[in-house]
Amino acid sequence: MNKNKKQINSFYEDTKRLKHTYLIVTMLFYVGFIFGTCAIVVYHFISPTELLDYYQPSGWDIIDTIVCLSFAIIFNVIIVKSERFNYYIKITENEIEFSLKGKITKYETSNLIEYKIVGKYVFYKEYVLIFANQIKIMIITKKEQELKHMLDILILKNIIVE
Repeated sequence: MNKNKKQINSFYEDTKRLKHTYLIVTMLFYVGFIFGTCAIVVYHFISPTELLDYYQPSGWDIIDTIVCLSFAIIFNVIIVKSERFNYYIKITENEIEFSLKGKITKYETSNLIEYKIVGKYVFYKEYVLIFANQIKIMIITKKEQELKHMLDILILKNIIVE
């Protein structure tokens, strides 16, 4: 056995961490929006003369504030509220354990036929696992290489057994 070659006999992904990352980014955009709104109110409507000697407001602060609000809404509505970030998956050599909304489902890896990448995003990729009995599971992962390696091993094992 080659000690330099890394053997992976299990894979685990929990999307709670990814969801927390998006929550943090969303909160940062909300903070940017709040500070931008305060700056617009202070510099454009109140116009303190002591501050205007040092800072001349431009239209960029309005654009920055709108961009922060837009990204905060996008992250909050589309990504954070999405149900696909509430699961975990554990893949071993014999079974795939999938938990969605607290319901744990187990699948035999001997039924796994193939997998496809259905979406590529900045922080993660979406995969669909296809089983012999027409069951499909969509999963999201940041651990692309580990997942591909594990799935390739399982599919190759299933082909050899047949």
